[in-house]
Amino acid sequence: MHEQHQSPAIADRDELRTWRMMISANRETWRLSRLADVARRIFGASPSTGDKIGEINDHKGTLTVFWSRPPTTNDLVVVAQAWDDENECDIQHQWAE
Repeated sequence: MHEQHQSPAIADRDELRTWRMMISANRETWRLSRLADVARRIFGASPSTGDKIGEINDHKGTLTVFWSRPPTTNDLVVVAQAWDDENECDIQHQWAE
């Protein structure tokens, strides 16, 4: 028999305030939920990495990361691992030079 798992709210208000990161996925709630999980993993692994991200977006399995400051190699690894944990690998990074 399969165990039913109820997914938690995408993120509570206190959690959203601490992130300073927008998540977007074109009104697909399951994508928003997994982006919230990705954001939790990023901030859990490296709060300084999360602080550099202005927004993450999931469009058809491709994560787009909009950086507010240029990422370090470690920042890129942290994000890649968080997205890989969702069994996805396509990532685009954007930041102002």
